Amino acid sequence: MERTAKQTFSAVGLAFFTYIAVSFVMQIIFAMVIYSMVDIHNPPSWAMWISSVVPMYCIAFPIFIIMIKRVPTEPFVETRTLGFGGWLKFFVLTEFAMVAGSIVASSVGKIFERVNVNTNATMESLTSTNSVLAPIVLVILAPIIEEFLYRKFLIDRLHVYGGKVAVVTSAAMFALFHGNFSQVFYTFLMGLVWGYVYYKTGKVIYTIIMHMLVNLGGSVVAVYLINNLNRFDLSHMDMAALISYPEALFAMVGILLYALIIFGLAIAGLVCFIVGFKNRSYSQERLELPKEGRVATVCLNVGMILFLLGCVAQFVLSIFNGLIK
Repeated sequence: MERTAKQTFSAVGLAFFTYIAVSFVMQIIFAMVIYSMVDIHNPPSWAMWISSVVPMYCIAFPIFIIMIKRVPTEPFVETRTLGFGGWLKFFVLTEFAMVAGSIVASSVGKIFERVNVNTNATMESLTSTNSVLAPIVLVILAPIIEEFLYRKFLIDRLHVYGGKVAVVTSAAMFALFHGNFSQVFYTFLMGLVWGYVYYKTGKVIYTIIMHMLVNLGGSVVAVYLINNLNRFDLSHMDMAALISYPEALFAMVGILLYALIIFGLAIAGLVCFIVGFKNRSYSQERLELPKEGRVATVCLNVGMILFLLGCVAQFVLSIFNGLIK
């Protein structure tokens, strides 16, 4: 059984490594072609999105599907349907995971700042553009494709070796795939929530909607509110000036309301986590891996090692990208 499991994890890891490698190579080629046709000193905002998204979603993703389809799937032992109340419980858990992970990322970012590295550089480059493609990619395309990648295609093939193994592996690979320290912590925690939801329901639509809402809030709404507030020099405004300048006041109120909503949802998620933690459960799977040697079986194989090396390379590139001048 251990040999079969290693072969499965290796095949899965190789498919994901190929997705990363093909995306990287094709992004370089697309960037060279696209940026040779535009003003390199003032490139249009669509250039970055086309050169990064088309290679990933139109070239690497189909190749990934061909490879992952060779790995057999097995039906879930049992699944259930989530009502709105159940879905909402896991959504607030998602918000708690996002806030908790972001706090950890902020702490790590402060450590890196001491050596002049900006760990938010990758996210800043993604959210700084005002291209109409940004919300389409971040709110629609990315959630759909990433949920199929890291929930459906992955957990469908790994849960037979243990539900917990599949969920944790899914969350870890999802987090490492993002390749930067500003996202790795909260994506791992959210991945645990979403992986569990998919494992218990077998319906990826639940996690796609959660993913879309999180990206809408964090990558579109929050960015718009922050950019809107940054238009004003608040350092020279007292309360009287703010009241007499309604646009600045509304911008500040918008930020405060957004923060209250997010932290309110996160607190509700913390309560759900404390109350429901003991109620989590995993079915007994046909090829359940023993606890002893479980990590070695999952990680110490050619495919997973290549995937980890590919992710490490992305982290190194993000560090170089984040060097503070």
